[in-house]
Amino acid sequence: MLKKIVCSVLCAVLLLSCMAGCGGSKFELQELPEPITGEGPSYTWDTSPVEISVYIALEGYGYKWNTDILCMGHLTDRTGVTLKLQSGSAERLNGMIASGTLPDIVVLDSIDSPIRNSLEQSGLVWDFDTLTEMYAPDTNIPQSMKTWYAGEDGKLYGYASFFGATEDMEQYPDKVALEYHNKLIVREDLCQKLGISLTDFETQDGFIEALKKVRDAKLTVNGSTLAPLYFMTQPHPLRIAQLFGMPLENEDGTWKEVRFDEKYKEAILFINRMYREGLIPEDAWTATADLVNSKLNNGSVFMLFDKSSSGNMNALSKVDPNASFVAVNPPVSKDGGKPAISAVSTSGWTWLAICKTSKVPDRAIRLVNYLLTEEGQLLNYYGVEGKTFTYNEDGTISYTPEAEALFTTDYNGATRQYGLSVFPWCFNWATYQRFNPEPVTKEAITDKQINDFYREYVYDARCAELVKPAAGSDLLATQTKIDSYWNQQELRMMRATSEEEAMQIYEAAVEAIKGMGLEELNAYKSEKFLENKEKIGVKFIYDHEG
Repeated sequence: MLKKIVCSVLCAVLLLSCMAGCGGSKFELQELPEPITGEGPSYTWDTSPVEISVYIALEGYGYKWNTDILCMGHLTDRTGVTLKLQSGSAERLNGMIASGTLPDIVVLDSIDSPIRNSLEQSGLVWDFDTLTEMYAPDTNIPQSMKTWYAGEDGKLYGYASFFGATEDMEQYPDKVALEYHNKLIVREDLCQKLGISLTDFETQDGFIEALKKVRDAKLTVNGSTLAPLYFMTQPHPLRIAQLFGMPLENEDGTWKEVRFDEKYKEAILFINRMYREGLIPEDAWTATADLVNSKLNNGSVFMLFDKSSSGNMNALSKVDPNASFVAVNPPVSKDGGKPAISAVSTSGWTWLAICKTSKVPDRAIRLVNYLLTEEGQLLNYYGVEGKTFTYNEDGTISYTPEAEALFTTDYNGATRQYGLSVFPWCFNWATYQRFNPEPVTKEAITDKQINDFYREYVYDARCAELVKPAAGSDLLATQTKIDSYWNQQELRMMRATSEEEAMQIYEAAVEAIKGMGLEELNAYKSEKFLENKEKIGVKFIYDHEG
């Protein structure tokens, strides 16, 4: 992973130098076409057939355009657009750029991709302000996104998927909530069988003793020995430190070096204690999501740290109808405190940009316009009204009987058959949440109960996320070096043979990273953190009085 990151950064830097050196001459930049106007939504102004090329820098994306697939065909019917979809690695995109080849639309795998900076600084992508004003003035881009991602000229040069717009939170307070991936769930049915109380997990000693009962019982479940616990995906002290109540800022609102926090240190020792008690399976240290999911499917996991939902309940119910997961309060830290859980990144995931080499930037921005409408958002996740879903009286949706049956029996198969999630690069969590139907099945109800359990402890931490040094900078190299070293040493801490050995490794690692340039790196991050807060007008990201 580290090698991949370094290669990506170096390629982006070389590309930027190349593009700057050649003055962009290898690219055939296009003039903007004359604007047109019309009645109704701007995506309806011109629905003549047009092909738009899109490169999605997401390995494993894999979709090819096929209008026989429901959602793809619907988009073409509504807009006249067919998509020439290509996908692969960021390195492949780097190669395309180096050869002077750009698609109409580029979708990058992260909002802070080095390629984004290269494209923007080289003047190879259009600003959305100009495109929307000329061709799609009704495009629904939140002002908070424009503020957060404005360039030095004050303009927005792309769209961030999964962006948490404050406008949505304010407009739909009862429907839209922060998503999070940090919780603690256990098999309630097995607790009863093993004589474990759900309150046992609220102290560190009770937590350990409860898991020792699972370990010692050596229950066989569907041919596998029941494991006391797994993580999603590897053990990580930050997650447990947050369950202990550690926010990502100091009480005065300044940047926090979390690795030096007492609760972080306590989390390391807690994981080490679980390791020394034989409660963590050996394969949990290198587990993938697929491995953990397969174990959840067959019911061989008693406790799971850090899962976005109960997941797998449909599959597990088929194997064992009596199986049930429930969320429990985490063990408290030595000095107490409620959990302080950072939300799933509200700053966004992918980044969509429209290239200046495109001959159809007007149709490209109108495609974005459609995908950002309510219909376009629902198309991505729920499909087509009347065919896969219908509206309920309360404004939510319900799947049609045919779609419900297919989703229940084979969710992934239904997704492929209908062509759902083809457009995650324009996805908005708020729309999904607003229309998400109330759960009716036992599994869906359990899923909602688990997700609601920790909701009051979740806060928006975007200001603490986007503090990474610029691509190609000495500070980024320093961060990469420090993080690589720390991760290696942290693994040794968690797997130490005693608490004393764990602390010796910890203290030596702290001194080592201080000598690698940590002070200068954190000074930069502190400055960026405060800049981010100023940008959106907040003094604190966490309610320290709560």
